[in-house]
Amino acid sequence: MLRATITAGIRMGAIGSARVRRINVDTTVQSKAIRYPTDARLYHRCRECLVKAAR
Repeated sequence: MLRATITAGIRMGAIGSARVRRINVDTTVQSKAIRYPTDARLYHRCRECLVKAAR
């Protein structure tokens, strides 16, 4: 993906080929509070909605 981005930048004239001899890449990864839908959590949420509807 990096190669495609650099190639597109050179093709568009946004960067010169002399500027890409050395590239600094930030590989910092930050954790995110992403919750993936698991069956147990979906069942629990469904149960909560059913209990609320029954009341």
